[in-house]
Amino acid sequence: PGRTYFLNGSDTGTTPGFNIGTASVPHNFDPYTDFTIAFANTFIANSLGTLDGSGQASASFNMPAGFGEFAGLLFHHAYVLTSPFDFASNPVSLELVP
Repeated sequence: PGRTYFLNGSDTGTTPGFNIGTASVPHNFDPYTDFTIAFANTFIANSLGTLDGSGQASASFNMPAGFGEFAGLLFHHAYVLTSPFDFASNPVSLELVP
């Protein structure tokens, strides 16, 4: 509870992943990862925030119209806890459908 979390993603898979601090993030660092970092809390609402008193948080996608060219792509997301970076969640896959 009370820790800062950051949800980020990859479109190039889950292995080998990357390390930040002592956390092993279970997806690859790629341009989509940079995008999720640069645009935190925009198209993924609540992708950066503070865990509640129960140690939980919720994020959601806000995909604007006109992004149909991404249909069929597979993305992987995980969150990390910060200060220190010492925990990463399991990856969750998301396929965009038309």
